[in-house]
Amino acid sequence: MPDVFTLGNLTLLISLASATGCHGPQAASHGDSAEHERAAANVFALDHSEYPQVFDTAVALAADEGMLADLRDRDGGIIQTRPKVAGSLLEPWDWPRGSPQAALDATVAYQRRRVRFEFIPSGFRPAPLQEPESLRGMQTPGGPADAASSGAVDLAAYEGPMELRVWVYVEQAFTPHLQRSTWTFSQTSFARDPMRQAAGADGTTRDRSIWTPIARDHQMEAMLLAKLRERLASG
Repeated sequence: MPDVFTLGNLTLLISLASATGCHGPQAASHGDSAEHERAAANVFALDHSEYPQVFDTAVALAADEGMLADLRDRDGGIIQTRPKVAGSLLEPWDWPRGSPQAALDATVAYQRRRVRFEFIPSGFRPAPLQEPESLRGMQTPGGPADAASSGAVDLAAYEGPMELRVWVYVEQAFTPHLQRSTWTFSQTSFARDPMRQAAGADGTTRDRSIWTPIARDHQMEAMLLAKLRERLASG
């Protein structure tokens, strides 16, 4: 009976995937490059006098979307939110951006999303990477490199046109050391990690998470920018 139930669920998921099409974040990551460039160029232009209001509005918008800001760097122009687990097909009230396909992706695989807001001076382009003649190691306070040479900008004191870019990252959970059989689920096993000990017992700071970024959600990025524009216009 369990095998029949599992087969029935698998058939249902395949049918739903065929009906909704392949427009999820995984498919988008391999889609048309022109569409990606257009999505990446979708930015919000603002003046430095509007920066405090737009920054606070972006923080409030993220909180209303269920993703509180873990990092709010007003000088550096960065807002990083906590991840939010994507709703499955059984949770229509919490589907990612209201999309059945995104909900199907979150049902087949355990997924979550996190948002990053980046404010930069208009026309900013990172300096080209050049191989140094000699490696001097990590930069230390009071060292030869200062803010001007590193290209850093204090946006709290910056005067001029600015841009806001929104990045939505889709992360997927994986089971460490899982070894699936190519023939049957009954032969699934787990590898043994000789370096694995009790949590924190080895005294290291290794990342023990099972989440891996797999794609960007361009549709959610555009949706958040549209909501941000509406709030600023109404305020």
